Amino acid sequence: KQVDVSQQKEIEALKALCKIWKCEYTYIGGDVFSRIDGIFTRDNVIKGIFDVKVRKQSLSWYEDYKSVMINFNKIQVASEVSRLLKVKFFHIVQTSEGHLLVVEITKEDGTIVCPMNIRYNKPNPLQQKNNGKPMKQSAIAYLPLENNDYLTTYKSKGIGY
Repeated sequence: KQVDVSQQKEIEALKALCKIWKCEYTYIGGDVFSRIDGIFTRDNVIKGIFDVKVRKQSLSWYEDYKSVMINFNKIQVASEVSRLLKVKFFHIVQTSEGHLLVVEITKEDGTIVCPMNIRYNKPNPLQQKNNGKPMKQSAIAYLPLENNDYLTTYKSKGIGY
């Protein structure tokens, strides 16, 4: 049930953004394992790919924290999909009060353009193993909210945007 609520919130965020951008979306969602969450289209032409998250934090929390996070592996894979489809890749975060933080991560050629600080988390050998396999190193990309030409913030105006 919690997954359904999360997916529904992501769909509502996408509907709001598509209303602003005058486009449509196809949401792959959490029912299947995917490298991207979906695609944006206009006139049946793919215009972009995206990753979407709905968070419990407020816009002011993000402004204080000064960044949004995304798994760096997802960026690497999405940049390849971006290159193959010749479209931009966007990371979308909806805040608790409905604001949308939209970060353009790649250009149409798959080149990563958004500034980011990448932090690698090395697995602790004392940590539990994942299904008997050693835990893998992960990397998190922190995308800045200040001085970022690739960030657009859409502020919620109650119903709609």
